[in-house]
Amino acid sequence: MIVNNKGPSEDPSDAPPPYDGMETSSPTRPTFNRPLVDSKRDPSIEDLNVPEVSSPTISSKASSSKKPWFSWFGETSKKDKKEIKQTVQALIRDVVQDPQSAAAAYVLQSCSDTCKARGLSFQSILSEKFIEGHNPIYWAIVKLSNKPGSRDEEENEGAVTLLDILLSVPMDRATRAEAYLACLLTSDQTLFRRLRGEEPNKISAHELLLGVTPEDKLEAIDGDADYGAFRLIWNVAKFQQRMRAIGYISTEVVVRGRLWSISFAVLTAETTSMGAVIKPGTWVACISLLSPSTPSKLYAQMSILDPNTPFPDTADGTSGPSTPRQSPKLLPWGKEKRNSNSNKPPITYNFNVRSNPLEPIPMWPTNDDPRSYIQGTSRSLVIPLDKHWNGHSLQFDGCSYLNSDASLKVIVDGSLMPPPSGSDSDCIIS
Repeated sequence: MIVNNKGPSEDPSDAPPPYDGMETSSPTRPTFNRPLVDSKRDPSIEDLNVPEVSSPTISSKASSSKKPWFSWFGETSKKDKKEIKQTVQALIRDVVQDPQSAAAAYVLQSCSDTCKARGLSFQSILSEKFIEGHNPIYWAIVKLSNKPGSRDEEENEGAVTLLDILLSVPMDRATRAEAYLACLLTSDQTLFRRLRGEEPNKISAHELLLGVTPEDKLEAIDGDADYGAFRLIWNVAKFQQRMRAIGYISTEVVVRGRLWSISFAVLTAETTSMGAVIKPGTWVACISLLSPSTPSKLYAQMSILDPNTPFPDTADGTSGPSTPRQSPKLLPWGKEKRNSNSNKPPITYNFNVRSNPLEPIPMWPTNDDPRSYIQGTSRSLVIPLDKHWNGHSLQFDGCSYLNSDASLKVIVDGSLMPPPSGSDSDCIIS
């Protein structure tokens, strides 16, 4: 959606913008002269000042129509609207095929303005799965996510990209689900978190408690690809305060083509997990697989670090786990021992998936209480914090595992395949 400071046009232009003479050699993306999103305005094509950019495929579609887009004045008939919609869909299809074309953003913008001027819903068109069983947003994310230079903010500061335009259009639940699926396929954690943050939501209980959005920091790193290994580094702000006042802390991460939820919670109902019954009031750690992920096995260990143990240096991305059975710079799994000459060993929990793959549970709306989705189902992996000999201390004031700012250092090392045979790790699943 595009803001038009001039207001609605009374006399729309009779032809789409000229794409045939457009230049494609410019090394930087062009920028719009208007900011995105204002549904109260009704801009027309003539206000756009679209520069000339070349795109042979797109221009051939635009010129193939026997009559110009705006040869009708007054009310647009159903037949005309159908023809305009078909032309818009054809142009969108071409734009998605070549999303990095210099013309792409401008063609999409003119499609949006055309729909506005003729009473068509551009949002509705973008939500339709008319491109090989998926909607345009899905294909734009799949083709553009994590591509070198496709979303380089430093080199293109202030530029409006194709994804900017697509994502500025309000999404219904089905459209958003398509976008999340594309993020999973591309393992695009950055875009996923952006989309989740843009969901319509109420004020977060955590924001209400602390006055600001908690500064939880989460990083995902791929490890050994042969095992589907990964590492999650999570700094949990104000751990005890949020657990006591709100009862849960949760984050989501896209890694290895799947969407995971990592949570701490105070149970409000009896829950059965991994063959154990856990009573209400118990402080637990939880890992859940979320839709639209595919079912998967998981071999994982959560480690809560001593405050004096630094997070592994991940700036170059080389310190991810080489295998899922040992965490670099941490003690080997299942080999924790007290040592007076070193920091306290981490508090560790092993999340074991046995014979059947873990089934995904529905992704809950932003800021919803995850306990209503975790409790009452055996599809989440839930472990009481007091299962570790020192885990119960996480509830106590002055707990030595809390940092000076009351945050908690958490690392999750996991893999989608079992550790090598012969490993002495206690997280091997039979």
